[in-house]
Amino acid sequence: METRKHPPVPSFPRACVGIFRNKHGIKKIRFKGTTTDNANGGQYRGDMAIDYVVVTTDGIVTSDHWQKTESEDGLYYGPGNVGIGDKQPQADLSILGNLSKPLTGHVGITKGSNKVIGVGIRFTRELTVGDSIRIGDKVFVVNGISDETELTLNAAHPLGALNATAYTDGDLLSVQTGAEVESLVINRFGNVGVGAAKPAVRLDVAGGIRVGAETVCDAGREGTIRYNDAGDEIEFCDGGAWAGWRGRRGSRV
Repeated sequence: METRKHPPVPSFPRACVGIFRNKHGIKKIRFKGTTTDNANGGQYRGDMAIDYVVVTTDGIVTSDHWQKTESEDGLYYGPGNVGIGDKQPQADLSILGNLSKPLTGHVGITKGSNKVIGVGIRFTRELTVGDSIRIGDKVFVVNGISDETELTLNAAHPLGALNATAYTDGDLLSVQTGAEVESLVINRFGNVGVGAAKPAVRLDVAGGIRVGAETVCDAGREGTIRYNDAGDEIEFCDGGAWAGWRGRRGSRV
């Protein structure tokens, strides 16, 4: 905002507002007024008048954390969709792993070979068949794991690498409390952990779970469980009907 002192000048019937545009929209807005010469008081020589106010707008500053195309590990947005690592998100929120978790030790691979040899590494504990792995700037899929220090890729490495760090996917989603305790995790295998930092199965819950009522049981819902309010028991869908849990009768004491 700029302010200037002016001597009294004849009054104008109205103030002026100027809007300056370009092809991208409004760039500047200018409000212009004058000091009036009022013999009845209220406007005297030396009064302060705001000649104009200029509001300038600019585009959003781009960065690696919010761009459409340039960054391969930032955020991207499509028509109403947001992608994390995904340049063309097809869902409201799309997450693509960026192979940023380094493996222990170092690896080497000969040009034109698909056999990886590791030093100080733990392939059997850090990877499974089907995992993605990045060596240099090339990405592969683990085709087989022979032992702690040797594995094979789904394709030959076109360049080779020596004493390189290999990378795989970390967790795809991690939600923590203020005390940095894992509250919700989705790991690279698609396993979901609720209160479990390292989910080993598809759904790993640290605590109790609550199952509500369900009415439909068909082939597409086979294996679904529900809580029967009327019978006060857990039931499962066998593909055609709901059935209660039945176990062997225990021995009498």
